[in-house]
Amino acid sequence: MTGRDLQLKGLLYPLDDELWQAHLHSKSITRQLNATLETEMDKRKALVQELFAEAGENAYVEPPFYCDYGRNTKVGKNFYCNYDCVFLDCGEIRIGDNVMLGPKVALYAVGHAIDPE
Repeated sequence: MTGRDLQLKGLLYPLDDELWQAHLHSKSITRQLNATLETEMDKRKALVQELFAEAGENAYVEPPFYCDYGRNTKVGKNFYCNYDCVFLDCGEIRIGDNVMLGPKVALYAVGHAIDPE
């Protein structure tokens, strides 16, 4: 079982090369998104399409935005994400159609192990 398989099941997983590369890809896309100008709406929408596993028509994210992987996130059509949101998508995040998130919303799909054993 790969690190990603374990990750999506909510189990402890190693940060193997596949996950590390996916994380770096997400960081690159979110850095580009966060550097866009307010007049570059089409570029922002294209970056959201590239970042998320699925992004419906009119999916939009207002920078700044941060996430771990992006590929574990699916959003529906007419999705709006306001300023300064964080998606820790080590597990799957699914958001339906016609959803608007306010500023500083944080979605945490998984947590850290807390048992010292």
